[in-house]
Amino acid sequence: MALPNYLAQIKSSGIYRFVWDKSQVPPQQAETLRLVVGYSEKGPFNTPVYVESVQDFVSIFGNTSKRLERKGVYFHRLAQQALASGPILALNLKPFNTEDVKYINFDPSEITKAFDNIEPSTAKVKEIFNTKRFWSIDADSMVENLESRASKYVTIAATDSKKNSCSILVKKYTPASYRGITVRSWYASQNLEIPGWANDEDFLDTQIDQYFAEVYVFRGEFTPELYTGDNAPLKNYFKADGTLESTITDGLNQSVDALEALAKDSNSNFVGSYQGILFPNFQDANGNYISLDTKFNADNAKHNLLMKLDEAVLEGEGYDLDNLVVEGTDDVRKFIYIPGYEYTTPDNIWNACKSLLTDDLREALTNRVDVEYHYIVDTFDTAATDCKKELFALAQAKDNAFAIVNFPKMSKMGSVTDSKVTSFGTNMPSEVEGASFGAYYTQLT
Repeated sequence: MALPNYLAQIKSSGIYRFVWDKSQVPPQQAETLRLVVGYSEKGPFNTPVYVESVQDFVSIFGNTSKRLERKGVYFHRLAQQALASGPILALNLKPFNTEDVKYINFDPSEITKAFDNIEPSTAKVKEIFNTKRFWSIDADSMVENLESRASKYVTIAATDSKKNSCSILVKKYTPASYRGITVRSWYASQNLEIPGWANDEDFLDTQIDQYFAEVYVFRGEFTPELYTGDNAPLKNYFKADGTLESTITDGLNQSVDALEALAKDSNSNFVGSYQGILFPNFQDANGNYISLDTKFNADNAKHNLLMKLDEAVLEGEGYDLDNLVVEGTDDVRKFIYIPGYEYTTPDNIWNACKSLLTDDLREALTNRVDVEYHYIVDTFDTAATDCKKELFALAQAKDNAFAIVNFPKMSKMGSVTDSKVTSFGTNMPSEVEGASFGAYYTQLT
């Protein structure tokens, strides 16, 4: 690829400094996208985000952090500077090696039986993402990765940090429009083929309204004390152990009444309620998907949870379809807290992140289908011995990109008093390693 004129004039290896008055730098064309690679404790990770303004960048990734800069990360500062010339793609690298996330797994029949005894299980954060290219939350990957540990039908997992954790309560839901209709007659009325897993005579003759459930989601960990205090208007709805009362009073189920009150109470951090059927990929008469997981996952960005109805379990040998039946009345139990992960910033951030460029994200970053860019902008400060060959190799593999790489600070190179010294304790990338596909810059005051 063509090099800028000032770089093309360099005939030998060495360290060169190019200095321009910023007011004389011509504005960059908006279509010449730069991929700014860095690290942030806030915002989307391991997938590029198109950002057009400093305000958008700050709202997504936060403002500059002196603490991160002391750790050698200048992502926020350099990204904001780059935005002065036009839009960027911001890539927040974040490795997840030991971080855990919680999930629960249950049969629908447990909703009104022993659902209050379910305790969250532990999974690795990466197990709820599709990591084959850029990372994306993916219910199918979640079920595939948890398959050996989760043998039940419904799985709900946290997808965000612990500060965005949620509590859920699941109860039976009975839509009036499906009462008195069997599974068989509904599929026949819609001229739809009966799924293979549902082709059981006894199952087809059951009432379809027995397979609906509703999920209530509240932000944070549910604390009964918040609602059972003397001044709390909901205190009469809760037992001493924090479970909801289920006493029938004046023809009303008090637990359902309590849920409605919680949903309206600003102190309860109510997020939303989601109703659907426990059949995978189920469409109503209007062609709308009303499977519980489809409706629940449509609001993932709001509640940071992911649900999957695992059809593979239904097709498994010996699975009892009766486990799909949500029995009982509208009686409900207690909230289940599903905490997210607690992320720990690594000591050497670049060393922890660079493997993402050479392994996890390499395929996505080097093709022209997942993302397109012309420059890779490095924002990591590193030790003198690190020449960041990974960024040169990335640009070389992309073939039409150029890496602008942050050279280690001169203060890290040590003092040089002998004019014959030719080594500064670092090895530049060779031609094979992509030397022609990048250039270094240094921090100037």
